[in-house]
Amino acid sequence: MLLITSAEYISQEFASEVGLLPPSMLPIANKRLYQLQFDLLKDYKGDKFLSLPKSFKLNAFDERELHKLGVKVLWVPSNISLAESILYCWNSTGKFYKELKILHGDTLFTDINLSIKDCISVHKNDGFYPRATISLDTFIVGERLWASKDDLVASGYFSFSQPATFIKNILDSNHNFESAVKTYTDKQKIEILTNGVWYDFGHLNSYFRSRAQMTTQRAFNQLHISEFSVEKYSDQHKKIEAESNWFCSIPYSIKSYTPNLINPKIYSSDNKRGYSLEYLYLLTLNDLYVFSKLTIAEWKFIFSTLNLMLRKFSKIKKTFTEYDKATAESLYLDKTLRRLNAFSGQHPPVIKDRYYVATLGKKVSLEEIAKHTANFIGKVNEERFCFIHGDLCFSNIFFDFRSHNLKLIDPRGIDEKGKSSVYGDQRYDVAKLYQSFVGGYDFIIAGRYSISLSAEDAPKIEIYSDLPLSELRELFVKEVIAKFGYSEIEILAITIHLFISMLPLHYDSEEKQKAFVFNVYRLFNWFVQMEQELS
Repeated sequence: MLLITSAEYISQEFASEVGLLPPSMLPIANKRLYQLQFDLLKDYKGDKFLSLPKSFKLNAFDERELHKLGVKVLWVPSNISLAESILYCWNSTGKFYKELKILHGDTLFTDINLSIKDCISVHKNDGFYPRATISLDTFIVGERLWASKDDLVASGYFSFSQPATFIKNILDSNHNFESAVKTYTDKQKIEILTNGVWYDFGHLNSYFRSRAQMTTQRAFNQLHISEFSVEKYSDQHKKIEAESNWFCSIPYSIKSYTPNLINPKIYSSDNKRGYSLEYLYLLTLNDLYVFSKLTIAEWKFIFSTLNLMLRKFSKIKKTFTEYDKATAESLYLDKTLRRLNAFSGQHPPVIKDRYYVATLGKKVSLEEIAKHTANFIGKVNEERFCFIHGDLCFSNIFFDFRSHNLKLIDPRGIDEKGKSSVYGDQRYDVAKLYQSFVGGYDFIIAGRYSISLSAEDAPKIEIYSDLPLSELRELFVKEVIAKFGYSEIEILAITIHLFISMLPLHYDSEEKQKAFVFNVYRLFNWFVQMEQELS
């Protein structure tokens, strides 16, 4: 029996940043922690269990994912100790197992030897937290006390070859986990596991430090992360220099929206160029939107913060020229058709040229969708032309709950002609936000969706979220789009172009390309409904 113990919610301090979650449901590397934990334990051949609080509700995606992983959920009552929770799980299986392996729900390693019958993982402590300390000389498992840095502590993995004995120890110790482990190790020979890297997600500070070691990155970028800085390199020299120039060009009035620029020009040994920024121990809006349990009120506050930032951006202007107008407008239909042509040369045969659109009652192509929606994108004018980020997607926006402020990374910094620029059409930034808040982009990137095709070739994509997405859509339209005087149908039209334009960029995943195509048709159905309501 293998049990991941995640039946107690994270602390209130922790929950203030991500909502009320069990530790195994925390966001890590664009997944939930349990997905990484069971991937680590995939070679285990016995029954696998995950304990969760009875009051927690799994969404359909996580139910399906756990089933696919061969994991059974054990629902545990609230407000009981770790030892009582383990005892409850042991009894609720209705079986007698010859071994018991436990991984704490807030813990991950780079390596675990599952073949060892009796063992405890032991690593050096980092931070100042209550831990069960370990003495290697006498192998004494201490009580849970405040451990200092580099003290040896039990790091969260336990294997017992005599599980009935361990369960009895729990009962005899008045349901104290550390005492039960100590009693077991007094009589049973135990091996100490010190190999691998220990990632501790059990406390707010250690969570962010552990996340810093586990990053996701696109194929054309290279990130080097240290304790205080992140270096970003690319062999696309012009693009990376434009990003650096964006940070160098930020007016003082909006400097608070970016991390500190440490070095605007750095070089790697393999001819890549880059720049370095202050490393942020914060969550991105992507993490919060896809994986958190934040309330509507908290999202409304985030919307108001975005609104304020965009208003400050809109006040930073330059002399508007015909060149600016032409390059800004080329971001839409011209760029979309160019990207669509690139995609047509690479897309897999499973993607059809035309799909059925129910609101029109006929099949249309991506090119027809692009040309039709382009008619609803107004011309770029001086009022809309201002300082922009240029890639204002959720993974590029951090939110600081302590300062109630946003931090932006990975700007575009370059116009369609390849010239460095910090200015552009603000509707583009707003549409990038809409792409995430309404378009479902981040759920597709995280793989939290399903797609299907009707007999009429009508594509369907379902997004799996714990949030009330329709309510958040209405709130975003009210708090951001409407307050800038834009129409939702225009922003939706730009968003559809964004999704079509990104198709060739995701050449590394045919599955995601197909999901993006299906999503374009989902959004186009909305678009046609809006168009019909306006006519």
